[in-house]
Amino acid sequence: MARLKSVIAEGFYPTPESMLPRIANLVAPAAMPVPGLDPCAGEGKAMQYLAAQWNLTPYLVEINTQRGAECRTVTPNTLVMDIASVDAANMALVYDNPPYQDHETGVRDELFFIQRMDAALAPGGIHVIVIPDYRLVQTRKIARFLTARYDRLRAWRFPDPDASRQAFRQIVLVGVKRKRAIQDRLAADFLVSLVQGNLPVLPEAPLDEPYAIPAPVMPVVFEGNAIDYAAALEEAAAKSWPRLPVSASPKHIGLLSIDGKEAVVDACAHHHGQLVLLSMSGYKTHLKAIKAQLDQREQPLALPTGEAVTEVKGVRYITCVHPLSRGEHWLILHPCATVEGAQDGQSFYCIGGREPPYETFAEQLKQAVPIPVFCKWARPLWNLGAQRGLVTRVKTARGCRLWQVSADAGRWRESLSAALASHQLPLEEVDDPAFFAPAMPFKRGHLLFLLVTNILPSVVLKGDGKTLVIRGRTVQGIQTEGEAKPGHIVEETTDRKGEIVVADADTGEITLLTDSKEQIEFVQAWGEQLARIVLERFKPLYNFDLRETLSPKAQTLLDLLATSCQPLPGCAKPGLLESQKHLAVALRRVQHKYGFAILNGEQGSGKTKVSIAAAALAEVESGAGFPLIVSCPEIVSEKWVKELRETWPLIEARIVTTPGDMDEFFVSAPNRWDAHGPTGTANGAPGASANTSPSRH
Repeated sequence: MARLKSVIAEGFYPTPESMLPRIANLVAPAAMPVPGLDPCAGEGKAMQYLAAQWNLTPYLVEINTQRGAECRTVTPNTLVMDIASVDAANMALVYDNPPYQDHETGVRDELFFIQRMDAALAPGGIHVIVIPDYRLVQTRKIARFLTARYDRLRAWRFPDPDASRQAFRQIVLVGVKRKRAIQDRLAADFLVSLVQGNLPVLPEAPLDEPYAIPAPVMPVVFEGNAIDYAAALEEAAAKSWPRLPVSASPKHIGLLSIDGKEAVVDACAHHHGQLVLLSMSGYKTHLKAIKAQLDQREQPLALPTGEAVTEVKGVRYITCVHPLSRGEHWLILHPCATVEGAQDGQSFYCIGGREPPYETFAEQLKQAVPIPVFCKWARPLWNLGAQRGLVTRVKTARGCRLWQVSADAGRWRESLSAALASHQLPLEEVDDPAFFAPAMPFKRGHLLFLLVTNILPSVVLKGDGKTLVIRGRTVQGIQTEGEAKPGHIVEETTDRKGEIVVADADTGEITLLTDSKEQIEFVQAWGEQLARIVLERFKPLYNFDLRETLSPKAQTLLDLLATSCQPLPGCAKPGLLESQKHLAVALRRVQHKYGFAILNGEQGSGKTKVSIAAAALAEVESGAGFPLIVSCPEIVSEKWVKELRETWPLIEARIVTTPGDMDEFFVSAPNRWDAHGPTGTANGAPGASANTSPSRH
C-alpha cells in the first residue's frame, strides 16, 4: 500500500508539518544567511519553514509544474525540472526528502538523490535525509555510502502515532560531510542494526549539541541544464518584462517574432531546410521562450531574411550564451554546424570572444581536415585561412563572436603547401603532447599502426637534407561486390584504410601515401627517428623494471604467488613466469592511473593468474584488504575458485549466485574488513567471490 501511495503521488510524499519543528531542533541556526537546498521541494513548505528556523537562503528544485509554481512563491531560486538536469555545489545544508520509488537509471530514487546531493554539499555541510527505515535494510548501498562520506551520522524516527510513520516508517538521518570518503563496512552494518532496532524519537526540544551549519563557501552553484519551457513562456508574457525597445538597424538582419516574443537577429543560416545557425540578442526570457518554441516546433519558421525553414521536433541545438548590459546574446547551432557534423567541402563554426579561438580552431581543424596541424600552428593557420577565404567572420552582435571555417581538404592542403614553401610555419619544438600513457613501451611494429590511426599526431622528421611534416589517418570506405542487375546480389562491406600525409617543409609538396607497401617503406626509412619520437612522447607507465621500482614486499609477493600450482611444462619450479610478472605490474599501474584496466591475451597465456597477481599487488600497495568480485559463466566458476586458491592461498574464495549469497559471504566473515583494512587474516588477504549470475556473464 505504501508503494501504491508513492506511485500515485509521483514519488512525492511531503514531510508532515507537525514534524518540521522536531526536525528543526536537530540543527542550530547559522550566524549568517547560508545557502540551503531542497532537491524535491514539493510546494516548498518544508524548506520555507526550515529556512526561517536555520537562517538559510533557500534553493528549490521540483519536477512537477504545478508544485513548482508554488515553490516560486517561496523563492525565486527555483528550478522546475528533473534533479538530473541541475548542477549545484557549495551548499551549506541540504534537506533531502527524496521520492520513494525506482529512478529511471535503475537505482532507487533515495540512493540517486542522496548521491546527487552529496556532490552539491560543501565539505562540512549538513545533510538532512528523510527516508523509510526499511530502505537502509533492503538497499545497503545507502548505509555504506553514508557511513563512508559523513561524520556524526545519527538517526531518529517519527513518533509512532503519526500517520506517516504507519505509511512509510520514515526516519531522519543527519550527518556532516567529510572532506574525503573513508570506507567503513562495520559502521554501515552498525547503522543498519540501529535502524532495525529501537531508534530514538525526534526530539521535542533542541539537542544539547545541535549540528552547526558551516560558513558559506563561494561561489554557490545552482544552474539548470534544461530549459524550463513553462517558466520561459510565463516570464516572457509577464507585464514586468518590457518589449524590445529597438528596431532592427541596417547592421542587423531583422526582428524574429514568435508568439509575441521578439529578438534582434544579426546572423542566421539554413541547410537542407534545417536551421543551422541563429545569432540573436534580446531579453533573457524572450530568448528562452523563442528557444523553447524552436525545440518543439514542427511548422515552417519564417526567418527575417524572408526564407522559410522547416524545423523537426526534438532537434538538440547547441546554445552559447553571453551576457550583455541589456539582455543577452545567444548563439544557437545545429549539430551539423559543428566539426563533428562537418563533411569534406562543407563548413563548421568556431565560437570565441574578442580574440579568435585559436586553440579550439586547431583541435577542430585536426578533426575536419586530413593535414598536419600543431597547436603552435593555430594562429598562423588561422591568419592564412582568413587571407584565403577559408576562415570568415560571421556578422554577430556583441558578446559571442562566430567564425565560419571551410572543411575543404583540397584548399587547406594548397594553403599549407604555400605556407611551408614560404617558411611561414615554425618547425622547431612544435610537437603536441601525447594524450595518454601506454602500459608498456611501444615496439617498432607499432609505428605504422600509431601513424595511420592518428594516435601519433602530427610529426616533424628531419634527415638526408629533408624536413618532412607527416600525419596519418584512417579512412572508412564501402566496397561492393556483384553487379547491380535484377537477380544479382550486391554485397557491401565497410573497409578501413590508412593514409599518411607527407608534406615537404622546403618545397611545400604534399604527398598522400595510400598504398600499404608505400607506407611500410616510408616507416622503414624513417623508423629510427619515429621510434625515438614515440618513446619521447609516449612515456610508458611500466618499463620492465619491477626489481628497481617495486617494494621488497611486493617483489616477494610476486615470487610466492602460484608456487602451490604444478610447474608448467619446461619449467623447473612452479610460480609466475617472468613475463606474467611484468604483465601483472603493468596491469596494476594502468588500473591505478585510470581506475580500470583491460587485459587481452591469447588462450593459455595465463590471463587468470596475471589478473589475480595484479589484485594482490593492489592489496600490498594500498595496505588494506578489499572484496574481489569475479563475474563469470557458471560453467567456469569452480575453475576460478580453484585458481584463486592455488595462486593466492591466503584468499578466501567462494561461489555466490544471488544477492543473498553475497550478504551471507560478508556476514560469515565479520572481522575481515574494518575502517583501517582487513583484520583476522594473515597478510590482510581479501576475500573473493565468483558471481555466476547469468545476467553478468
